[in-house]
Amino acid sequence: MNKLFLLAQQFQLPPGEPIKYSTVNIFLDNTAKFLYTAGITLGVITLVISGIMYFWAKSDIEAKSAKGWFRNGIIGAFIILAVGVIINTIKIIVEGGFFSP
Repeated sequence: MNKLFLLAQQFQLPPGEPIKYSTVNIFLDNTAKFLYTAGITLGVITLVISGIMYFWAKSDIEAKSAKGWFRNGIIGAFIILAVGVIINTIKIIVEGGFFSP
């Protein structure tokens, strides 16, 4: 017989509980909620910091730095929120609710 076939017959799965659908569903839901919360929190903190920096700017260089913080905060919050939306979409597709009539 084939050596690979004999090895496959001898292979045993390790003991333990299999991953259940509900576990994956809960994990995806919690991850999406965490990313929503983190994105909004970091976005607000960055906007507040950039506003304070802009308010206290004494030169054009400092004002440009504050504008950069503002732009980067908006982009970063958008990326984090987009990942949360993607994970939520994957969760809906896994549940079978996205394409069902």
